[in-house]
Amino acid sequence: MKAQAIRIPDLAREVCPLENIGYEDAFSIDIPTLMMTKKYSAEKWAYEIFANTPPAINQIVSQSWNTLGFKSKSESHWQSLESATMIKQDDLIMMVVHSDSVDIQICMVINLIESQLIFSSFFSRGHKWFSTPTLKMMTVPHRFIAPYLLNTAAERMKLKSYIFVV
Repeated sequence: MKAQAIRIPDLAREVCPLENIGYEDAFSIDIPTLMMTKKYSAEKWAYEIFANTPPAINQIVSQSWNTLGFKSKSESHWQSLESATMIKQDDLIMMVVHSDSVDIQICMVINLIESQLIFSSFFSRGHKWFSTPTLKMMTVPHRFIAPYLLNTAAERMKLKSYIFVV
């Protein structure tokens, strides 16, 4: 299991409400049959991707997001982002966060399609002069961190699946 860059799924585009998108990407990972029989929801996957990350990565991401103005009520809980808007369904979760300080919105869509988990991200810049350079600075680490988060979440979920089967 290794995350691969893919074309943005139509479903992710349809549920993302952002305009003026300056960056977008999607990564997918194949889900082994054993994990499919367990039928983890998109919300459970989102929890593994964002909240259950290795502590060092969690600290880096939390500090970066707080610096950029994506404030949360709790550093350890991804659902506590103050500016978050969410749509939750069994096979899809969509979250939009906004930062007034850098005038950027991020939409993250996690969806399950057959035996794949897909993590799509959309970054939208606002009208403040520094939103464009800030957005460009954010995309470089995102291209490395997003697949890493997906890979490590899949490894944790795989271990949980094997533990419950034995």
